[in-house]
Amino acid sequence: MTNQAMLKKIDWFILLYGILLSCGVFLLWGAESFISVFIGVAVSYINWILSRTVGHFLIRLGKGELVVIILLLKTIVLMAVVFLILLLTSVEPISFMIGLSSLVVSVLTKSFSFCFVEDDTDKGDNE
Repeated sequence: MTNQAMLKKIDWFILLYGILLSCGVFLLWGAESFISVFIGVAVSYINWILSRTVGHFLIRLGKGELVVIILLLKTIVLMAVVFLILLLTSVEPISFMIGLSSLVVSVLTKSFSFCFVEDDTDKGDNE
């Protein structure tokens, strides 16, 4: 399986995890908590897609050294967005953080997946 195919599967896994998490919270705690969790999941998923897209784009351009700086700036913007959401909206903080935890799931899923997936590009060199 190629890295791109694995990234697509991770995208779907994170999206389904967020939907299931939101639905579970709706069943347990109601609509207000659901909305807060859903907002957290949305912020988390947008962050994941931006990280993946920006990182991939910079590496393709040969600007790999910029990836760390750009992703650091993106993380600072993410922290500011979370702060503003908590400050200016009426989301439930705990429910919002539960939704935002899907960000952790995305990072762990990506890390574990690349540990166990063989890269197809190396196969041609060994033959």
